[in-house]
Amino acid sequence: MTSRRAFLRQLANVEFTRATPELVPHLLTLFDDPSIDHQDLARPVASILLRDETNEALLDAYLRRCINTSYALEQRFVALRRAILLDGLRPPPRLPESLAIQAFHNGYVWNESEEERQALAELVEIRGDVARILISEPAEEARLAATLIDDVPFDAVTAAVRAQYEEHPYPRWLSLHRRDVIDDAPRRILVAGCGTGRDAIALALQHPASTIDAIDISRRSLGYAMRKARELGATNIHFRLADLRRIDGSYDAIHAIGVLHHLADPVEGLRALRNLLAPNGKIVAAIYSRRGRESLHRLRALGGDATDLRAARARIFAAVDERERAELEDLDFFDLAHFRDTLYHAHQLELTPRELDAAIRDAGLVFEGFDDVPEELAGERDLIAWDAIEETNRDLFRNMFRVRLRSA
Repeated sequence: MTSRRAFLRQLANVEFTRATPELVPHLLTLFDDPSIDHQDLARPVASILLRDETNEALLDAYLRRCINTSYALEQRFVALRRAILLDGLRPPPRLPESLAIQAFHNGYVWNESEEERQALAELVEIRGDVARILISEPAEEARLAATLIDDVPFDAVTAAVRAQYEEHPYPRWLSLHRRDVIDDAPRRILVAGCGTGRDAIALALQHPASTIDAIDISRRSLGYAMRKARELGATNIHFRLADLRRIDGSYDAIHAIGVLHHLADPVEGLRALRNLLAPNGKIVAAIYSRRGRESLHRLRALGGDATDLRAARARIFAAVDERERAELEDLDFFDLAHFRDTLYHAHQLELTPRELDAAIRDAGLVFEGFDDVPEELAGERDLIAWDAIEETNRDLFRNMFRVRLRSA
């Protein structure tokens, strides 16, 4: 990892109490760097904008290249938009366009009145970046997606999950960290359930000698992935509209992050992945932790009916106190696709380590450990022991187990 990216990872959780004259130019330089994930700038930049909104360049960069994750800033942006649309406020020249771009990027998660919707069409001229982001790029995604051959089975669960991701492609991402290139031997890598392609594209850029097959059941998500792959120059990646249970092949590595828990039977999915492994092949999978997601049950209850996702989200923010609201300030609650995926998914399953152990064994696989756990626990290979560990530390895995597997 380059020193700049390492610095950015540390910066991502920083909140500034004031901005020195030297700080803002450095942040603007980071926004101009195409090799880093600009979303990591969201928290530090938001902390500055909360204290000083007069820096037009920083505000413009934030609105166009990040998805806002500050509730206080969101309230200011919503009030500002209303003042521009309905009260005759004369904004800086680029601000209406920047607000329109931010609203598009966050899936129009902000509540708005019918008066605002009517006034918006008259105010924002569709040109430049607005035309590119709101019209040209989605049109390109639709054109690319239309070239895919559909090989997705029809069953009730698959149909419901697919419908969700056609309406809300997931995850919404704007940029990514370009990892250091690894000049290793060519491998075949499968990314099962690639969604909008972020992880698959990152792998393709990091391993240029390898071939990446990226599959998903959502045509619209894949259209976004295909456009971003072209934009970032990932040429060693092939996208397919397919179900992981219905493909053939032999892969040296399989990544299945956040897909198995959306199947009717995760064991069936694990068996299918095992059958795709080449000799000595490895699987990395991420599966929801039941205990790690317990806090979400209360939030879902606070949100209530999800017929109107924006209204459900507003009910949650109105019901929580300031401390809880601060804990919600991440993408899961500030982008509509993330919000739906986190709290109101069409189908999801959650497991304990004990249940995960049974699923892995039933699929003919061997557990080789968890990623992203404390160093002193990293060598533990007994999932029953992990069940006891998680019982006493229920936030250990946050939302998901990230497991490494091999064939038995």
